[in-house]
Amino acid sequence: MSLVHKPLTYAVCKKLANKRIKEASVLLRKREYGGAYYLAGYAIELGLKACYCKNVPRYIFPPDKKTYNNLYTHDFNKILQSSGIKAQFDVEVNKNTDLNTA
Repeated sequence: MSLVHKPLTYAVCKKLANKRIKEASVLLRKREYGGAYYLAGYAIELGLKACYCKNVPRYIFPPDKKTYNNLYTHDFNKILQSSGIKAQFDVEVNKNTDLNTA
C-alpha cells in the first residue's frame, strides 16, 4: 500500500467535506453527539480548505509553508483567515447574532 497522497484540490476537499457531513448526520440520528460534533467540525475545516483551493491557481493545495501551516491545523481562525472568505464570514456574523458566539 502506498503512502503517497494526492494533492488536495477543490473537488477533493468538497467531496470529503460532504462525506464528513453525511457521517455526522448518521451519528446525530443515533444520538452520538460527540462524534457528530467532531465530524461536523472536520467538515467545516474541509469546506474552508475547499474555499482556499478554489481561490488559488490550478486549485492546488497549498503553495507555501506559511499557508500550509495555517491550513494544516485545527485552529478555526487560522483556517478561516487562509480560506479567503473571512471578510464575508465577518459580515454574516454581524448580520446574524446566532452566528456570533463570542
